[in-house]
Amino acid sequence: MAVIEMIGAKKVMPIHWGAFVLSSHGWDDSPERFVIEAEKRNLCVITPYFCETFSLDAPKVSNYWWRNYN
Repeated sequence: MAVIEMIGAKKVMPIHWGAFVLSSHGWDDSPERFVIEAEKRNLCVITPYFCETFSLDAPKVSNYWWRNYN
């Protein structure tokens, strides 16, 4: 997250998670850890569904949809 703070980003989006089984941790572990750290820094987290299109200008771009699948 240090680079995000250095460039002054206001919105962040985790990528390359949940599509493939590459480790033994839960498929939702990565986005959960990402969201926790981003929220500590008051960042807007963009979490579209897989293959969903969206606009960065949309009023709400955060949707922690994976929490509905546990």
